[in-house]
Amino acid sequence: RSGFAGIFTYAVNSGFGPNPVKSVSFFDAMRFVNWLENGQPTRAQGPGTTEDGVYTIGTGFNETRAAGATFFIPSEDEWYKAAYHDPRLAAAGGPPGDDNYWFYSTQSDTAPTAEAPPGGVNSANYNQAVGNSTDVGAYTGTTSFYGTFDQAGNVWEWNEAVVIPSSTSTPARALRSGHWSSSNSGNLSASGRSLGHPWVESNDIGFRVASIPEPSTLLLSLLGLAAVGIKRP
Repeated sequence: RSGFAGIFTYAVNSGFGPNPVKSVSFFDAMRFVNWLENGQPTRAQGPGTTEDGVYTIGTGFNETRAAGATFFIPSEDEWYKAAYHDPRLAAAGGPPGDDNYWFYSTQSDTAPTAEAPPGGVNSANYNQAVGNSTDVGAYTGTTSFYGTFDQAGNVWEWNEAVVIPSSTSTPARALRSGHWSSSNSGNLSASGRSLGHPWVESNDIGFRVASIPEPSTLLLSLLGLAAVGIKRP
């Protein structure tokens, strides 16, 4: 980082360009998406650059996606479907029982092998296999049905869901994917979920940006980087 308050500029550390961005809050994720939606302006932070566009920055809990947004943080259902859905029947290579959902985003109901990349067809970065995050797409043979990488391990990823765990709890934003030091493979699974206040930053938290390309088909792509059961969408 260089500059001073209000007009800081940032540059990627050498060798970390392909690595997911970490230690980012939900506020950071919203501001990045706003910046993309607003055409990546170079003006000072404020309205028209980072503070509105897709999300009008507020409390961290009351922001909702603007209609017609081109870039956005995925909803939990969007994130979940990109990770676990597979429209094929079991006979054609899809999930057993023809229920169209895998338990892991590696197109498998078996936990991925925790190992260094590139790994095999069911590998992931977790359980300290590498000791830090790995480059996006480093596990070249492991993808979801839709071709997304790293939706199992590497870093937790923020999504839009606002969750109130109990009547006495404050709201939180949801995270998915597990992370590079998760010792429990369940964190990487369809039933794995974590919660965080929108200002939380950690070296195991990043985010994923979703976009709507032509012709208006949802595609989740890694631009920034990211256990309670959830009903399958």
